[in-house]
Amino acid sequence: MKKLLATIAIFFMCVSTSVMGSQTPSKDDIENTINKISYYQMNTVKNPAYGSVGGEWTVFGLARCGNIKDEYIEKYVSNVSKTVADNKGILSTRKYTEYARTIIALTAIQKNPQNFSGYNLLQPLATFENIMIQGVNGAAYTLMAFDCGNYEIPDATTGKQTTRNKLIDFLVKQQLNNGGWNYMGTEADVDVTAMVIQALAPYYNEKQNVKESVDKGLAILSTLQKSDGAYGNTSDSNCESTAQVLTALSEMRIKIDDSRFVKNGKTVYDGLMTFYKDNGAFCHTKGKGANQMSTDQAMYAITAYYRSISEMNRLYDMSDGIIKIENTKEETTKSDNKEETKSSASDKNKNDANNNDKNNSTSKNTKRNASSNSKNNSKSNGNTLNNSDDTDNIENNESKNRKDNNVETEENTNTTDSLENNDEENKIATDNNIEETENKENKISANNKENVAKETKHKNRRPYIILIFGICCGIAGKFGYDIYKYKKKRVTNKDEQN
Repeated sequence: MKKLLATIAIFFMCVSTSVMGSQTPSKDDIENTINKISYYQMNTVKNPAYGSVGGEWTVFGLARCGNIKDEYIEKYVSNVSKTVADNKGILSTRKYTEYARTIIALTAIQKNPQNFSGYNLLQPLATFENIMIQGVNGAAYTLMAFDCGNYEIPDATTGKQTTRNKLIDFLVKQQLNNGGWNYMGTEADVDVTAMVIQALAPYYNEKQNVKESVDKGLAILSTLQKSDGAYGNTSDSNCESTAQVLTALSEMRIKIDDSRFVKNGKTVYDGLMTFYKDNGAFCHTKGKGANQMSTDQAMYAITAYYRSISEMNRLYDMSDGIIKIENTKEETTKSDNKEETKSSASDKNKNDANNNDKNNSTSKNTKRNASSNSKNNSKSNGNTLNNSDDTDNIENNESKNRKDNNVETEENTNTTDSLENNDEENKIATDNNIEETENKENKISANNKENVAKETKHKNRRPYIILIFGICCGIAGKFGYDIYKYKKKRVTNKDEQN
């Protein structure tokens, strides 16, 4: 009985400690983190160019989270175009991952690598021998490069033809006995193992040999995780290894609180955030200064995780183009509601204008002018809505259109005074409807924030409730055990007296 009660008390204490040790970050928290990293990236790497650091991976991360500006894309494209042209389309004759990396970045910003500065950057990867120079690493990144845009592999001009099946079979066959992958040797390398899983992820449910291979890879990654949730190939953990594992789990749609990847209550995400600096950068190892490569890899890893929990395309499935991940569903709904309200107001104003035309027009020319003004106003509002990117742009365009409409009204001074008065009333009615709509949206937004705050508050209380519950169970168990001992002692005393 005593052992049972002690076991119950320990169980609840362990549960409460585990819950308090790791809390899954909210989507809002992740969005804020991504936005802060994006700001740091664009203010640190101001002139992105061809290169593995401050180049393709920086652009790739910004594009996949949607926080990339047109002028930033133009700078990168201009710099890479010059590099490709100056080298006559030859990026390397030894490291063919240079082509794969560039293809991935160009696809992320919706540029065609099959005809970039007059060169097909996929062509060198069509020769299988080129890829094999870098072994497992070359095969993994080549497969991701072909798949990120669902590209057709060109015909090889020399050597053996590269195919997706050849790349997949090579990766599966190169798996070590312990379930991992490495450049060389028999010990699993965390980074390489995670990269291969990322490359094989799209084929997990299609090919049985891939499924078995990936499952073994995940098993070894589980055993290699350190006590703080992070990863590293030495005794010390590092940012890049941890980022690659988080990316692999996200590509596989594995939740970060999966028991296989939680150590001492710490998830892979927890481990990655131990390298985070307050300014939006990441360091290579804990306590060190900001590192650009670490920041690049951490950014796209967190983006991959956000995409996995938001049911968006995988990080390396770029068929969705550039999408702003922050509040995507809310902004879309908000914009749709606003458009419907304004369309309704516009329709109402058009009907009022037509009725006023019939009652107040003094000539056929006046009617035609009123009808033309109404159509132009409606068309102008429609174009404003179609061209708007976000709520701020909508409001700016509305202001501009109102000014344009005022100019058009002044130019049509040949209409009667009564028609001008009616137009003015319609404009006021439209402004009132827009203002009313914006007020409603602000109230809805405030309510949403309040709900999120309440939910977060309840979530933060949960560990303490569980802890208190565990303590109460322990106290109750101890009290029950004391009563049991007391009764047993009384029975024993009575037996001795008898």
